[in-house]
Amino acid sequence: MKVALLAPGYPSTRSPRDYAFVHARGKLYVAAGHAVRAFTAGDSTVELVEDVEGVEVERPTWRALPRRIQAWRPDVVAVHAPYFRIIDVAEAIDLPQVAWIHGHEALWSTRSHEWEHGWSSRVARFTKVPMRNAYQWWRLRRYLRRVGAVVFVSRWMQRSAEGFVRQRLSQAQIVPNPVDTAAFQYAFQASRLRAGVSVRSLENSKYGIDIAIKAFQGPIDAHLTIVGTGRLAAEYRALARRVGANVTFIETPVRHGDMPTLLSEYGFFVAPSRVEAQGVAMCEAMAVGLPVVGTQVGGIPEFVTHGQQGLLVPPESPSALREAVLSLTGDPERAMSMSKLARGRMVQECSRERVTDRELALLEQQARKWGSLQTTPETAPFSPSDGTSPQR
Repeated sequence: MKVALLAPGYPSTRSPRDYAFVHARGKLYVAAGHAVRAFTAGDSTVELVEDVEGVEVERPTWRALPRRIQAWRPDVVAVHAPYFRIIDVAEAIDLPQVAWIHGHEALWSTRSHEWEHGWSSRVARFTKVPMRNAYQWWRLRRYLRRVGAVVFVSRWMQRSAEGFVRQRLSQAQIVPNPVDTAAFQYAFQASRLRAGVSVRSLENSKYGIDIAIKAFQGPIDAHLTIVGTGRLAAEYRALARRVGANVTFIETPVRHGDMPTLLSEYGFFVAPSRVEAQGVAMCEAMAVGLPVVGTQVGGIPEFVTHGQQGLLVPPESPSALREAVLSLTGDPERAMSMSKLARGRMVQECSRERVTDRELALLEQQARKWGSLQTTPETAPFSPSDGTSPQR
């Protein structure tokens, strides 16, 4: 089967974590024997195909995207994070499609991520943000009515999205983002328990990095490494200096393929999010065996049960986060138990065998309905490993 991945971004040398959850799928689809090509908007006017860890990627201009996707002749298009510009492309191609809803593309935004501070932020909040919300609502509502299937990564995300578009989506499926548990192997060591890590984008405040920094201020028998890049990095570094936080920043871009090695150097994962549909980096850390200290928001509680795979605290509370960190690091035996449960949950719920088979079956189902599935050796009929059919 030939699968086109359409997304607002894709990993590159400059931004190796950009839409890494889409790239993770691409690698798993390729490993399953399918032809995959990712398409995202860039500034290239030439027809250049690059290789990103085994996945072909094209980055033409927005205007050229529909033509380039049609020219590759995929059997089906996996449309990820359909913001209105992605919807423009999706509606311009005559191919079967499955849409993946990951987060803010189906949530009402109350802040402007383009302008975090000052008068421009206030102006944008009362003018541009509401207009953008309304336009996204109108476009997404129309698009989801027409698409063959809609995939949500958590029950919370489905409820939130259906509230956003104000309609029940009968073609909805809940399939979490996959974690390559063969690549992200168990590597927990109790000797590293006091070393925490948070792998987050530093582009906006939704991941609560400021909360984590405040939780690690002053004397504390634990250390946090924040791995990420983005325009708020300087602000976060300044905050860490101001409060005297026991925090280190790694702002060197890290390829997705190097993440298992990086995560294995730590003892727990910090996820102090304000908004989170699932938490892919968190789930990858759990596959490595890192217990989670996170917030009770969004889809996080669907993957971390408090007291089993980690500890969950209320959002916006640095003191509660700090207390949970000290509780975890002060009890190595309990942390070891959580570590094993974290790994086991990822194998059971997010592994390739559990997730990728379902996604590929869903994509093939739409291609067959459309009559676009090509009969070639590389696109031989696919059947899920458990012999079941996807829900309708």
